[in-house]
Amino acid sequence: MERPYEKLKVALNGHVSWALAAAKFAAFLLEFQEAYEPEHGYYLVHFKSLAHQKKVSRSASTGWYLGTASSPSLGLIGDAGKGDDSLFRLTVVSARAAFTLDPTRSLMKQSGSASILSESQRQSFRQNGYLQIRGAVPLPLANAALRRINHDLGIPGNMIDGGVEGNIKLAGNTSNSDAVLDLYYLSDVYKYVEALVGTDQVVPPQGAQIALRFPELGEPREPLGTEWHTDGMRQGRLHPFTLLAGIALSNVPEPLCGNLTVFPGSHISLHSLLTADGKLHGHDDECYKADSVWGDGTLPILGVPVQLLAARGDLVLAHPNLAHRGGLNFSPDIRYQVYFRIKHKQLDELQEQCTSNLWADLQGLSFDD
Repeated sequence: MERPYEKLKVALNGHVSWALAAAKFAAFLLEFQEAYEPEHGYYLVHFKSLAHQKKVSRSASTGWYLGTASSPSLGLIGDAGKGDDSLFRLTVVSARAAFTLDPTRSLMKQSGSASILSESQRQSFRQNGYLQIRGAVPLPLANAALRRINHDLGIPGNMIDGGVEGNIKLAGNTSNSDAVLDLYYLSDVYKYVEALVGTDQVVPPQGAQIALRFPELGEPREPLGTEWHTDGMRQGRLHPFTLLAGIALSNVPEPLCGNLTVFPGSHISLHSLLTADGKLHGHDDECYKADSVWGDGTLPILGVPVQLLAARGDLVLAHPNLAHRGGLNFSPDIRYQVYFRIKHKQLDELQEQCTSNLWADLQGLSFDD
């Protein structure tokens, strides 16, 4: 017998799904005990504890499994040392429950399509261009990734010039290590991503950006409305990816701590101003070179920058056309963040549509509500 240990998860929007339990379970081997004579057709077997068996399929299911292997004959299982009363029969009753909610008994507004996101969250993403999800990544996963990053930071030669704002970045394979990739594949992050991009429409990410914001010296100052960029501006492409998924590995409880800084609604206002090669009309030279920080203050004012507060394990989803910047950090701590740049499987084919339709490759957003 081999079955995933799962728990029922009911979201506030009425979406019901099976989620992997956080606990890890050992695997056991059922050993036939020849020393015991069969009585009444029953056989005694023992559980032999094995190491944890982690079975991961990054393109499909993930999780910890409780595995057992038994003889062809059905038998009782238990610890013979505790007496016959402790023995039990191993029987597979059901592989997994299957059911649906009765919508007539739900007091919640139906969103038209099943989604882990509520309609208010979907509307917030459309309007603001970003959405924050609290606690999307369990702390053990976040801590494991942070530990791996800090370990690699301590290896001589691993810190190299990041090219922008004098920042550094990690060399080597930290960005595609298991600890970093697990943030996406072993948490609910991929579910939130699919809720926007579309079920089975996501190219499985093979790596991530490790974004470090180191403390700055001098007098603290606020970010300006002219200090921004879109990722496509520096890549020379209007729509280089489908969705930005950022996971906080630091607690950022107040502004000026390296917060991801965004300009709400700018994905809409910039849509008609950006060319197919990602440039801004009338600003051909700004913000496209590494030594031109935020366009040297000559870019249009996009309003008041919003510094996002976050706790370790929080998720932010952002439209690729959303104006943003790395946060100013006048705290004593390094700010750690991991970014996955998500692509739709048919992104290349949808490029032309993306120039006129902000949501062409975000097929999880339905406008039929």
